[in-house]
Amino acid sequence: EYPLVSTWLVSSRSRGFMNVGGELSQIEEELTLRDLFIITRSAPAASLRLSGKGRLSVGADADIAVYDFNPETMDPSRDYEKLMKAFSRAAYTIKSGEVIVKDGEVVGETRGKTFWVNSKSEPSAEVLSRMERYLSFDPRQSEAADKALKGLYHYVEV
Repeated sequence: EYPLVSTWLVSSRSRGFMNVGGELSQIEEELTLRDLFIITRSAPAASLRLSGKGRLSVGADADIAVYDFNPETMDPSRDYEKLMKAFSRAAYTIKSGEVIVKDGEVVGETRGKTFWVNSKSEPSAEVLSRMERYLSFDPRQSEAADKALKGLYHYVEV
């Protein structure tokens, strides 16, 4: 579940409080929100060569999720319950430039595409190189990033 796993990746406190078991409970590293968004959006789009996805720029598809929290005033590590609540219900979702969720309520509909990919392959050297430029950590040396990247996507609906 995206809200729960995302919260675990940015808050080691949430892992302890929620009695997360297995290998994840042993990781003390916390990702920044920026790193989380790169790992869950930009990196998969780049690795799948989806040129219009995973970025905000002219010509991109304008697929945007807006969450109800201010990263300038909230510490995701301490305020993990607020973060998980925000991730559980996007305040706004914009798909192909059209608002489909407003104030947490569905207000529109859009059709997407399904891309089937081989989830057993490792990220390419090109993708890892791009990630090194933008992430605040080396993804090859991060247990949290490694777990987030490997086998996460069997298909991506866009």
